[in-house]
Amino acid sequence: MEHMEPDIRRRLDGLILLVLALFAFEGYQIAGLAGVFFAVLFASGIVYVFIPSATLGPVTRE
Repeated sequence: MEHMEPDIRRRLDGLILLVLALFAFEGYQIAGLAGVFFAVLFASGIVYVFIPSATLGPVTRE
């Protein structure tokens, strides 16, 4: 994979740039939604991991 054809490499770079540009463009519209989603996901993950162990301790372990 190191010795890639220049033409393919150029096309791949163009494709990646296009995808990144699309993500950047759509990102302004989606960022709010995705940001909220990831924040909720992150917060629920924190709660799921820390709250039971803090409140219940070794009781849940069977």
